[in-house]
Amino acid sequence: MPLAEGIRLGNCRLVRKLGEGGMAEVWEAVDVTLERRVAIKVVKETISSLPEFDARFRREARTAAQLEHPNILQIYGFGVEDGIAYIEMPYLSGGTLSTRLEAGPPPPAGTVCEWVDDLASALDAAHAQGIIHRDLKSANVLFDQSGRIVLGDFGLAKSMADASGLTAAGTLMGTPMYLSPEQSRGESLTPASDQFSLGVLAYRMLTGRLPWGANAAPALVMMRIVSDAPPPPSTLRPELPPRWTRSSAGSSRRSPASGTKAAALSPRR
Repeated sequence: MPLAEGIRLGNCRLVRKLGEGGMAEVWEAVDVTLERRVAIKVVKETISSLPEFDARFRREARTAAQLEHPNILQIYGFGVEDGIAYIEMPYLSGGTLSTRLEAGPPPPAGTVCEWVDDLASALDAAHAQGIIHRDLKSANVLFDQSGRIVLGDFGLAKSMADASGLTAAGTLMGTPMYLSPEQSRGESLTPASDQFSLGVLAYRMLTGRLPWGANAAPALVMMRIVSDAPPPPSTLRPELPPRWTRSSAGSSRRSPASGTKAAALSPRR
């Protein structure tokens, strides 16, 4: 069923389309029961109609809904109606990190430090519950009205990939520019994969550019992730202290480390 303004999903009425990715659409909506503004992520029918998707989606969404952390986007509810799978979340008016990075120069280093700390804390909380994000990127990082940074898209990445066969060994899941080395090789993932992607994100926040080249072909990006180390952030912003190299993709971990927490990426340490 095509989505349109006014359609009801559960207790929510769709208001306007906010964005669209390869696997899902995001809509502003109104929860008519609670009379509050919300966001609805709707999985595309090409994914939701695949065998076994329904059970995987419900399992992953239910698990993600148990996460409680100030920097993890809360899940209000989820469901599948007439083959349409959706997740109900808070509507955040502060936009995405992607929009902010594209709109101007890199943020001050102190601000980046705070954001990295908050995102690392969110990842560590999820990893402690056995949840790997798998698709950490600037478009999945949002801000609320007060400026608090929030990591979203837990609960959808793995279920959509499982249904479409993207999590089998030898296949890829994630956004090429932010992939970890083990993701680029199609290997099994651990929390270390999310930590690497956070380092790539930190690099972009600090320098205003991605470490592997903004316009490079995906195949070339994946080759560079495995074999090349990007220039340290300080070569692009000389005023940055050396400790920022450890906090970004400049540290260039080539294989997953076990037992390390994302908070170790903090430049405060």
